[in-house]
Amino acid sequence: MFVARLALGLCLILAGAVIILHACILPYAMWQGDEYDYFYNFAHNGRNFFWHRLLFWSPRPLSESVIALYGAAITHFNVPLIGPALGVIWAACGALAFLPTLLTRNIPLNARLFFFALGGIIVFLGHPVADLMFWPMAAAAHLPVFAALLCLTLRTLTNSKSSWLTVLCLSVAATASEAGFFFTTSYLCVQMLAAVRARNILPPGLWIPALCCGFVAWRLLAGRISLPHPHSSPTQGMTLASIKASIVPFFHNLAVLQPIDTSAGGTDGGDIFHGIVLKIILALSSFAALRATALRPSIGALTTLSISLLACQALTIASAYYEFGFLCCQRHETLRLEISLLLALLVGGYAARCIPRFHFSTACLRGLACLGLLLFTLDTALWRLPNLVLFFQSRTAEAEARNTTWQSGMSTGSEMTMRQGTNSAIFYYWPWEPGQYTTGKASWDVEAMMRFFGKTRLVILPPLPVSITTRIH
Repeated sequence: MFVARLALGLCLILAGAVIILHACILPYAMWQGDEYDYFYNFAHNGRNFFWHRLLFWSPRPLSESVIALYGAAITHFNVPLIGPALGVIWAACGALAFLPTLLTRNIPLNARLFFFALGGIIVFLGHPVADLMFWPMAAAAHLPVFAALLCLTLRTLTNSKSSWLTVLCLSVAATASEAGFFFTTSYLCVQMLAAVRARNILPPGLWIPALCCGFVAWRLLAGRISLPHPHSSPTQGMTLASIKASIVPFFHNLAVLQPIDTSAGGTDGGDIFHGIVLKIILALSSFAALRATALRPSIGALTTLSISLLACQALTIASAYYEFGFLCCQRHETLRLEISLLLALLVGGYAARCIPRFHFSTACLRGLACLGLLLFTLDTALWRLPNLVLFFQSRTAEAEARNTTWQSGMSTGSEMTMRQGTNSAIFYYWPWEPGQYTTGKASWDVEAMMRFFGKTRLVILPPLPVSITTRIH
């Protein structure tokens, strides 16, 4: 028993270390062209811009509202507030993902703590995090979706039934991004088929996420899906071609984990061997934790959630081929890889429910569960270590670069300079091409920065070499 408690304590320490180390990066995150463009238009057009974007371009009521509130704060305080904004998003998503399970008293405390450690670790390790976790526009849209999926996964594994929480998670997912809409729609369809088959009524409250999905579907059909496509690839704007192209990436994403922090999706990268092995380890860890505490997930709930996650995975891949012609972008890849990890946990839930009982002591099962999580953590942490080290070596230079850029933008005159730090891949994904730019002769993101600051000339300096930041310290 002492060894099992020691192993659980070590898992919690590692999970806390992983979360804290990544949270240290929040004040050093940065905007991209989307923020400069959005906040410029929001400052000049206010609510009209918000409603026009929501109704004609981005059918994401939750995330669009969060970004609008962020824009109002920037306009009021006249500072970027990147760290505080991301901190609020992280805190809200963390509360949704973990608090319902942590506060459920009919689940043994050690099981609650173990699944908190497990969830906290898979949020950050095994895949890139820059685009999803440290880019405000993407974090507001996609992090709530994963928080809702993680919450439903933990509740399903621990066999905790709560209709209001399911409604909340489905509504959050459906109104945060299109990926969440795909998941919620799939979940509602599975629930409806199950109710028809059992000649039963649907659980109460599901009309709320259904209305959310109705709004998003209407806007997708009337808005972005109906946009003219340049057909720059064989799949863009072509439904059947997109579905066919998505088959191989679908199975690839189920197997692979991604050790490269600059990955942008696709089927060329990733570690398939490690992915399969580590997902099997996660499934065994989930199985051992459930069996140790005699938790028996419902087969119906496991099946509903599994089908919905698989459908979400397939639809997000096919829609990327349809809209972009390729698998864009890192934030979507990260979400897909996160879904594959959740599916591995659900496999463990199936095993805990279906495999006949065998003689293993509770302490031994707890130890095996913790050992699996420790192996996953230590292996994937080695992937992240070089970029974490680079960040901590260069954080002073990163802070100076952000401050200098903002002060230059807010200065008088028509010219400004954008400084860059080393731009560790752990938080930096979209590149700013060094050079000298003038209004009307630059890419849209550079133009957006100049409009935001009211400049006509912008000089973007190249990222600092690692050797310079090392000498600073």
